[in-house]
Amino acid sequence: MVSHELRSPLSSIRQKLSLIVDGFTGDINDEQKQIVNRVQHRIDGLIGMISNLLDLSRIEAGRLVQQKERIELPEIIDGVVELMTQEVEEKGLKFEVTIDAQLFPIHADRQSMETVVTNLVSNAVKYNREGGKVSIGAQNRGEFIELIVADSGVGIAKENLPRIFDKFYRIRSDYTRKVVGSGIGLPLVKAIIEAHFGTITVESKSEKGTTFTVLLPRGVG
Repeated sequence: MVSHELRSPLSSIRQKLSLIVDGFTGDINDEQKQIVNRVQHRIDGLIGMISNLLDLSRIEAGRLVQQKERIELPEIIDGVVELMTQEVEEKGLKFEVTIDAQLFPIHADRQSMETVVTNLVSNAVKYNREGGKVSIGAQNRGEFIELIVADSGVGIAKENLPRIFDKFYRIRSDYTRKVVGSGIGLPLVKAIIEAHFGTITVESKSEKGTTFTVLLPRGVG
């Protein structure tokens, strides 16, 4: 209930800020526009955090996967890439997307899969450095579909890797303190994937980037 009460006014605030940026309330200079854009970015982070909290409540209530259907994973990947293109360009990053032309469909809950891809790609962007690369790949692996999301960013120290899927756990460093987060995104991703009888693994080194590998059963028919 608290999450719902928070998300609605934040969305309203963001909408009104958009009116300012678009000039509906009068002209603003570039410096003012940059400040408002930064505020919008922080609000987007808070709205995302609240959405994850709501999803977490669904996990704990046993209502994570609502409706499974035949899904073409490239459609979801393309949607997330399109959504995040502006942020990627503003940060000086590049997307590299490689998808098997004959990729099998999966049988999954669409909203949940969108949450998985969005969270993994968003992390790859947030924890990357200017001029870096975000790689997204999807290919057939026997009876599974393999989804890989990799970045060339700050990476994760070896001692932190065992805990990154723990609820509310956040790595503390000079860089991560600048990033809005709740420690819910990756636990949520793991729960969704396991609810679809899949697996997720991670490989990373400090300052060398991070790679997440997801295996999901291919759809039947």
